[in-house]
Amino acid sequence: SSAWMYGDPKSYELRAALADQHGVDPLNIVVGEGVDGLLAYTAHLLIAPGDALVTTRGTYPTLNYFVAGRGGHLHTVPYGDDDRQDLDALLAMAWEVDAKVLYLVNPDNPSGTWHPAERIEQLVEGLPPGCLLLVDEAYHELGVDFDANAHVAVDDLRVLRLRTFSKGYGLAGCRIGYALGAPEIISAFDKVRNHFGIGRVSQAGALAALQDQPHLHSLRGRVAHARATL
Repeated sequence: SSAWMYGDPKSYELRAALADQHGVDPLNIVVGEGVDGLLAYTAHLLIAPGDALVTTRGTYPTLNYFVAGRGGHLHTVPYGDDDRQDLDALLAMAWEVDAKVLYLVNPDNPSGTWHPAERIEQLVEGLPPGCLLLVDEAYHELGVDFDANAHVAVDDLRVLRLRTFSKGYGLAGCRIGYALGAPEIISAFDKVRNHFGIGRVSQAGALAALQDQPHLHSLRGRVAHARATL
């Protein structure tokens, strides 16, 4: 009945619930129009003409278009022999080109592979100065390692993590996701984001989905069973 109203530009209730879910402060969270919207804002904030971004050749490609639109330079490395993103090669390339951003999709789309928390932590510690690790966790809820990346400090200025309600929560049509990061990074999104980009219905749907964790865990069980039978 309140769909005639603009959505809360701060997504206050949803951010508070997400903060409680993750054990962080609401200042560590910004809500956006799915991961794609947040990728666009991140490129707008961080990539200037000539800046370098490192990613895996063949991984989720949307950020590549935003980087090109900003005049940035894209540097790619191939997947490893195990079909995982090659973290050592990505790190070496980041140092070689003085990357502004290293983009990692974990779990990966389209390969379906993933890296555990300890490998992500090692990657963070190996980053060159001034390089941000941008971790796209769109499929986190459906991954095998539900705790992957959980030990990367949310206030670490070297890391920004992206989540969505499109996959595990089944709300792709609502176009709503969020970023987890240090307040200094998160607050910068207010300079570039569409403040009324998330409708009231989408916010309410995401909040209801977040509060129904039994359904999510049931879904994860069914996905795990299906994966085992393939």
